[in-house]
Amino acid sequence: MTVARRTLLTGTAATLAGALGALALPATARAATATETATRTAAAVTPRAVPGTAAAAVTGSTPGGQPTADWMGRLDAARPLLGLTVPGTHDSCCTDPAHGTEWSHTQNWGVPEQLTQGVRFLDIRCNGLQGTADELGVYHSDAYQYVRLQDVLDSAGPS
Repeated sequence: MTVARRTLLTGTAATLAGALGALALPATARAATATETATRTAAAVTPRAVPGTAAAAVTGSTPGGQPTADWMGRLDAARPLLGLTVPGTHDSCCTDPAHGTEWSHTQNWGVPEQLTQGVRFLDIRCNGLQGTADELGVYHSDAYQYVRLQDVLDSAGPS
């Protein structure tokens, strides 16, 4: 375990890409030509949408105009993993205050929107789902969020 952990922590961005698969380096980012990159950048400069709307997932970009959905595809492959700050969300699936309290409402975007906006670390807290033999439900403390782990995995896209 120590050797694997050390290898991951001292590895490069390419190591992280391998560990995260398609989330780290989408096929579009791997195959992008200079023309495609310029087209993508120009499209990302459009006005930003209001978070939580369908348009927000389409127009996500950095203040510099770079698209957020494939930011990891633009990393220098030689950058050490310890040199990265990976954006993440706390209690990633807690999007509805009706499922607990206002204090358990931590996100305005669902998982697909978070991934499109560039989030690559998800905090998903699971427990056995009452009344089922082999299902895991997503919880905030003891408040069930009315989503199963399998639903979250399905919504994240192809592996």
